[in-house]
Amino acid sequence: MLGNMLRVSCLLAFICLSSAGAQRLSALDFGRSLKLPEGSYEAATTSRLLNRPLPRDGIRLTSLSVINAEFLKRVFTDAPSDFGFRCSGEREVVALPGTPNDGRAFVQTLLKQSGIQPLYQNPSRLYFSAGPTFAGFNEYQGALYLSVCQATRDLSGLVERVTPHETYLGQTPYLIAADYAGRLNWCTALPDPLLRSVRAFSGSALQADVSPDGSRIAVAGWDARPAVKVFDAATGALLQTLGLPSGPVSLTFSGDGKTLLVLDANTTYTWLDIASGQTLNSWQVVSLISSDLRGAGSSLFLEWSPTSTIRVYDAARATPRFSLRNFKLNARAVTPDGQWIVTASTRGVLSAFSTRDGKAGATVSLGVTTGAGLASGPGDSEVTALVIQTAEGRPPQVVTQIWAVGSPALRPAATINHRRADMIVFDSARTTPVSIPLCRAP
Repeated sequence: MLGNMLRVSCLLAFICLSSAGAQRLSALDFGRSLKLPEGSYEAATTSRLLNRPLPRDGIRLTSLSVINAEFLKRVFTDAPSDFGFRCSGEREVVALPGTPNDGRAFVQTLLKQSGIQPLYQNPSRLYFSAGPTFAGFNEYQGALYLSVCQATRDLSGLVERVTPHETYLGQTPYLIAADYAGRLNWCTALPDPLLRSVRAFSGSALQADVSPDGSRIAVAGWDARPAVKVFDAATGALLQTLGLPSGPVSLTFSGDGKTLLVLDANTTYTWLDIASGQTLNSWQVVSLISSDLRGAGSSLFLEWSPTSTIRVYDAARATPRFSLRNFKLNARAVTPDGQWIVTASTRGVLSAFSTRDGKAGATVSLGVTTGAGLASGPGDSEVTALVIQTAEGRPPQVVTQIWAVGSPALRPAATINHRRADMIVFDSARTTPVSIPLCRAP
């Protein structure tokens, strides 16, 4: 009876009040289960650097040399760098017993606490900052690990995500990138490349997309809570803020530009009306499949990854409509009228599939055995294929050709010089490509 009361007390307080001897025994057993050398860890009920209680008794490593070097590099070098931090002081690793469900519960506890700035969330991982520290919580080799370091700001390794947009507005060509420090950057090919930079989130800007007509930008990220914000592409003005139930993983505009589909860390899709801010529908998928999404028409959305099929969801019904093979493909695009999905194979063949039922339509060869990029074309049922050509003694070039679905051949469009690190955008008529390098805000 007394043992049950103590266990209840530990659960409610998050800190076990049992005797020191029992605590040492528990820590010893847990450390042994992880095959850690004795003397390389100690019992822990709090994170010393975060100054916060742990959800259950765990162990603090007194020697980090007993942990896999790749794990330490990821949590104390790569992850902080991605979000614009550098571990510059003391480091702490705490291991906790528990299941993946326990880990998800602890993540939700952290997200509710004051002073926590979330940066990234997926079903098995959370990165966040808290005061002068950078921290990560994740599952690793059968345990739950909280890794914390004293950190300073260092933007030299900051991750930037280029939006998959295809058109720009106005006279100056630009591409738009979201960075993990929470900013949206407009990049040009001018000598002074940064056209505009907007602070979108206090935490991180993780994913962004541009509406099919190029007029708006949707960016998903973290303030104190996760959200999607919609900005005017021409001015950078904030137009709308849409709250999310969980951390964003991916998003896309619908083909008509009126709605957004967001995939979150709880593997749930949320379909949002931009004008009203209302949730039109939501559904959960079995696993976190991909961060690649594309809208087709008013309510159809494509989802794919290099190792999965292309799934086409009907958001109005919250169900998958059909699937397509995704084997040996370089690119996928949707015609502006939303009637056709077009894929480009690694053998240089374009294939069309109806968005109504996934049935195969026409095919056409690029005339070269190579892969190609794809973009929506200038006409309703057209796509633009982009092929990189190289020749000794001259810079690489991008050759664009337009395919009207059903036509027996492609028609030549344009040829431009291109550096492999650059991105291609088109004017609003989708006829003139421009090669633009990525830039960075100071």
